[in-house]
Amino acid sequence: MGKIKKTISRILLLLVLILVSRNLSAQQVLLDKNVEKQDVRNSFMPERGPNMRHFWGRTFSYGFIIPLSYADSLQIKSNLASNSLGLGYRYKLKLSEFLSIGTDIQYLRSVWHIEQGSRGNLIQQGVRHHSQKLITNDIGAGVYVRVNFARRGNTLGKFFDAGTGAQYVFSNRLVTTDNVEASKNGGANKIKTAASGLDYVNPIQPYILARAGFGRFAIICRYRLSNLFSASENIYGGRTLPNLSDLTIGLELTTFKAERPEPEREE
Repeated sequence: MGKIKKTISRILLLLVLILVSRNLSAQQVLLDKNVEKQDVRNSFMPERGPNMRHFWGRTFSYGFIIPLSYADSLQIKSNLASNSLGLGYRYKLKLSEFLSIGTDIQYLRSVWHIEQGSRGNLIQQGVRHHSQKLITNDIGAGVYVRVNFARRGNTLGKFFDAGTGAQYVFSNRLVTTDNVEASKNGGANKIKTAASGLDYVNPIQPYILARAGFGRFAIICRYRLSNLFSASENIYGGRTLPNLSDLTIGLELTTFKAERPEPEREE
């Protein structure tokens, strides 16, 4: 029942992001819809804005880490438990009506819930725990190219982004839970252990991404290009550990302060 509640809560979080995005988009001022006046060469229009020369915005994302089946990888649970939460700041430079480039800085917190199957667990092959999860916290930066598909007012409009970047993992933690006999463990029927500072987690994680959006709301797909782990002489016989899923798909919300045009001065 607990797993079902967690899954429902994650789905509800995505629905809330969708509803908030739709509500924010509905509150655009009417002038934003005037396509003819949204020209960066018009001195009476703001220099900064969703469809102006320069744009800055905050980003919030939540994605599901998708279970991928590889012969040399560990499996994650297929109940949408593994996830990635992101907070960031984005800059966009408009080059033309339909083309922009930009950069992102972001913080990501990712959680992989590892399936205790035939491969056992992350550290000890053949040993099954009640549950095991790996948590990473990282910061990073990336660049992207944006293509817009239709004329629009001072809004983000319909767009597609293709980008790349890298994240630096500054902290990690492996949490393991085991069922035990309460009579032999002071009345406790579960024991949870946490190990941090894992030297087999790759600190640099390059990625590529694709993002398709309408206004403040976007669907984002991120794919990690490197193995999550590196070889360590301390475990697994010095060999590189089996990889964990590379693919994350989720939703992203962009928020910003709307810039209003300056009124035309009378001569």
